[in-house]
This record gives sequence, C-alpha cells and structure tokens, in this order.
Amino acid sequence: MYEFALYFLLFSLGVSIVTGIRVAARQGLYNSLVGVSIVIIALATALTIIGKIYDIQFSKDIALYLLALATMGALLISKIIKGEGI
Repeated sequence: MYEFALYFLLFSLGVSIVTGIRVAARQGLYNSLVGVSIVIIALATALTIIGKIYDIQFSKDIALYLLALATMGALLISKIIKGEGI
C-alpha cells in the first residue's frame, strides 16, 4: 500500500509538471514565472520522493538548492520587471 501511494504521488507530480509547462508557455511574463515555479516545486518534491524510494542521500540537498535558487531567481526577476533594479 505504501509503494502504491508513492507511485501515485509521482504520477500526480508528473501531471503538475505538465501543467506548469503549459502555464509557462502562455503569453505573459507573470504566467511564465508562475509556471516555472510550479515546475520547480514539483521537481524538487519528486527528487525527494525518488531519493526516499531508492535511498539516494544527496537528493534532498539538490531539491533544497533547487528550491532556494528558483525562489531567489523569481524574486530578482520580479524586482527587475517592476523597475526597482537589483
């Protein structure tokens, strides 16, 4: 039962990644930011789950770095768009 739940979670994250890519492909800069954020969060969660399934120790570190850098990048891009500069 536990393995079924993990595989269902991975399938759901795959659907979320496809949805994020579709949102990012739409016109508009804000849609792109939201879509990329959805993809990054789903990818980091999938990395954590895959690391738990296959006992990969460094997958949590990669997911944490990915989340931190993606968040900082989105904040910097939104500040530049507003015209406040870096």
